[in-house]
Amino acid sequence: MPIWDTVRIISPKYIDNEGKPKSSNILDLDIALLEITNDRNIVVTNVAGRNGSIKEYMSDGDYNFTIKGSLVSDLESAPPDDLLEGMQVITTCPETLTVESNVLEYFRIFQMVILKPTIKQRQGTRNVFAFSLSPPK
Repeated sequence: MPIWDTVRIISPKYIDNEGKPKSSNILDLDIALLEITNDRNIVVTNVAGRNGSIKEYMSDGDYNFTIKGSLVSDLESAPPDDLLEGMQVITTCPETLTVESNVLEYFRIFQMVILKPTIKQRQGTRNVFAFSLSPPK
Protein backbone atom coordinates (compact mmCIF):
# COMPACT_ATOMS: atom_id res chain seq x y z
CA MET A 1 0.00 0.00 0.00
CA PRO A 2 1.51 3.37 -0.97
CA ILE A 3 2.14 5.73 1.96
CA TRP A 4 2.54 9.54 1.88
CA ASP A 5 5.55 10.85 3.78
CA THR A 6 8.20 13.55 3.77
CA VAL A 7 11.48 12.32 2.31
CA ARG A 8 14.91 13.95 2.43
CA ILE A 9 17.60 12.73 0.02
CA ILE A 10 21.20 13.76 0.65
CA SER A 11 24.03 13.35 -1.83
CA PRO A 12 27.58 13.14 -0.41
CA LYS A 13 30.59 15.21 -1.41
CA TYR A 14 32.49 13.54 -4.23
CA ILE A 15 34.96 14.14 -7.07
CA ASP A 16 33.42 13.97 -10.55
CA ASN A 17 35.00 12.31 -13.61
CA GLU A 18 36.76 15.54 -14.52
CA GLY A 19 38.40 15.78 -11.09
CA LYS A 20 36.16 18.62 -9.88
CA PRO A 21 34.86 18.48 -6.30
CA LYS A 22 31.07 18.37 -5.93
CA SER A 23 29.46 19.53 -2.73
CA SER A 24 26.81 17.71 -0.72
CA ASN A 25 23.22 18.50 -1.72
CA ILE A 26 19.88 18.06 0.02
CA LEU A 27 16.56 17.53 -1.74
CA ASP A 28 13.46 17.75 0.46
CA LEU A 29 10.36 16.12 -0.98
CA ASP A 30 7.53 17.41 1.20
CA ILE A 31 4.91 14.99 -0.08
CA ALA A 32 6.25 11.74 -1.46
CA LEU A 33 4.46 8.47 -2.05
CA LEU A 34 6.45 5.43 -0.90
CA GLU A 35 5.90 1.89 -2.04
CA ILE A 36 7.96 -0.73 -0.20
CA THR A 37 8.28 -4.39 -1.14
CA ASN A 38 10.40 -7.29 0.10
CA ASP A 39 11.12 -10.45 -1.86
CA ARG A 40 11.59 -13.40 0.47
CA ASN A 41 13.90 -16.24 -0.52
CA ILE A 42 11.79 -19.42 -0.47
CA VAL A 43 12.80 -22.78 -1.94
CA VAL A 44 9.82 -24.62 -3.46
CA THR A 45 10.22 -28.38 -3.89
CA ASN A 46 7.72 -30.52 -5.79
CA VAL A 47 7.50 -34.09 -4.47
CA ALA A 48 6.34 -36.93 -6.75
CA GLY A 49 3.16 -38.60 -5.54
CA ARG A 50 2.20 -35.68 -3.29
CA ASN A 51 -0.29 -32.92 -3.96
CA GLY A 52 1.16 -29.47 -3.54
CA SER A 53 4.77 -28.56 -2.84
CA ILE A 54 7.10 -28.10 0.13
CA LYS A 55 8.13 -24.53 0.82
CA GLU A 56 11.24 -23.79 2.85
CA TYR A 57 12.02 -20.29 4.10
CA MET A 58 15.69 -19.47 3.45
CA SER A 59 16.06 -15.74 4.19
CA ASP A 60 14.61 -12.31 3.63
CA GLY A 61 15.72 -10.47 0.53
CA ASP A 62 16.46 -6.77 0.29
CA TYR A 63 13.72 -4.20 0.61
CA ASN A 64 12.82 -2.53 -2.67
CA PHE A 65 11.08 0.80 -2.65
CA THR A 66 9.95 3.48 -5.03
CA ILE A 67 9.55 7.16 -4.22
CA LYS A 68 6.94 8.97 -6.31
CA GLY A 69 5.52 12.46 -6.15
CA SER A 70 5.31 15.83 -7.82
CA LEU A 71 7.57 18.86 -7.98
CA VAL A 72 5.32 21.92 -7.99
CA SER A 73 6.03 25.62 -8.41
CA ASP A 74 3.82 28.21 -6.67
CA LEU A 75 3.66 30.13 -9.94
CA GLU A 76 1.43 28.58 -12.60
CA SER A 77 3.54 29.91 -15.45
CA ALA A 78 6.97 28.87 -14.13
CA PRO A 79 8.59 25.49 -13.55
CA PRO A 80 9.86 24.61 -10.04
CA ASP A 81 13.46 25.56 -10.91
CA ASP A 82 15.03 24.88 -7.49
CA LEU A 83 13.36 21.49 -7.15
CA LEU A 84 14.23 20.44 -10.71
CA GLU A 85 17.85 21.50 -10.20
CA GLY A 86 17.99 19.57 -6.92
CA MET A 87 16.46 16.51 -8.57
CA GLN A 88 19.03 16.69 -11.39
CA VAL A 89 21.91 16.83 -8.89
CA ILE A 90 20.53 13.92 -6.85
CA THR A 91 19.72 11.68 -9.84
CA THR A 92 23.15 12.15 -11.46
CA CYS A 93 25.17 11.56 -8.28
CA PRO A 94 27.41 8.50 -8.79
CA GLU A 95 27.54 7.75 -5.05
CA THR A 96 25.22 6.11 -2.52
CA LEU A 97 22.61 8.58 -1.30
CA THR A 98 21.39 9.01 2.26
CA VAL A 99 17.60 8.87 2.52
CA GLU A 100 15.63 10.08 5.54
CA SER A 101 11.96 9.29 6.07
CA ASN A 102 9.84 8.29 9.06
CA VAL A 103 8.33 5.39 7.12
CA LEU A 104 11.63 4.14 5.65
CA GLU A 105 13.15 4.26 9.14
CA TYR A 106 10.65 1.61 10.31
CA PHE A 107 12.16 -0.74 7.73
CA ARG A 108 15.78 0.27 8.54
CA ILE A 109 16.26 1.84 5.11
CA PHE A 110 18.80 4.67 5.30
CA GLN A 111 20.60 4.59 1.94
CA MET A 112 19.69 4.23 -1.70
CA VAL A 113 21.11 4.23 -5.20
CA ILE A 114 18.83 5.47 -7.96
CA LEU A 115 18.78 3.15 -10.96
CA LYS A 116 16.03 4.69 -13.04
CA PRO A 117 14.83 8.21 -12.32
CA THR A 118 11.72 9.27 -14.22
CA ILE A 119 10.76 12.93 -14.40
CA LYS A 120 7.98 14.12 -16.67
CA GLN A 121 5.98 17.28 -17.03
CA ARG A 122 2.27 16.99 -16.40
CA GLN A 123 0.23 17.58 -19.52
CA GLY A 124 -1.41 20.99 -19.60
CA THR A 125 0.81 22.52 -16.91
CA ARG A 126 4.08 24.40 -16.76
CA ASN A 127 4.60 24.19 -13.02
CA VAL A 128 4.05 20.49 -12.21
CA PHE A 129 6.56 17.69 -12.84
CA ALA A 130 5.87 14.11 -11.72
CA PHE A 131 8.83 12.00 -10.59
CA SER A 132 9.60 8.40 -9.73
CA LEU A 133 12.87 7.22 -8.16
CA SER A 134 13.64 3.51 -8.12
CA PRO A 135 16.71 1.70 -6.78
CA PRO A 136 18.12 -1.47 -8.39
CA LYS A 137 16.07 -4.59 -7.68
